[in-house]
Amino acid sequence: MDTFTLQTLANLAEVVGGAAVVGGVVFAVWQIRQYREQRRDVAAIEIVRSLQSPEFIEAFRLLSRVPEGVTLKALRERGQEYEDAAIMIGAMGETIGFIVYRGVAPFELVREQAGGLLLVMWRKLHVWVEQVREEQAYDRWVEWWQWLADRLQEHESLEEVEPAYSRLPAWKPQR
Repeated sequence: MDTFTLQTLANLAEVVGGAAVVGGVVFAVWQIRQYREQRRDVAAIEIVRSLQSPEFIEAFRLLSRVPEGVTLKALRERGQEYEDAAIMIGAMGETIGFIVYRGVAPFELVREQAGGLLLVMWRKLHVWVEQVREEQAYDRWVEWWQWLADRLQEHESLEEVEPAYSRLPAWKPQR
């Protein structure tokens, strides 16, 4: 009888140990998912924060005055502040494109939050970018911004993108 009891306890301990391991793995997977969601939320907040910086707003304001496809020569003729603004917008597009590619910020979040702005600026500055690449003999300059602009353009051409104010007129906040 004592052997049977000890064997039963040993089996029970083995089952409990196995359940603890499985529970630990499930908990670890849940924690990893929570961490990824938190990281994405932080990335979204940082994107918004950077788009609201006075420097970015000034760069956008200046470049909103240039035509689509502005050239390197035409931008430089407007003054150093215009080229500085273009570099700032390019650096922002580069960073956002890379974090989308790496999965830190989801494409849909970036598309909704900053896609229109980044695409409009790409249309204005893509010729300038190509000419800077040629001037610097460096094809990878702001490569991730171009990559993101291409993805944004593909997305717009695949489906009609309707503005939020007309797409979601009945939206109500959750209570």
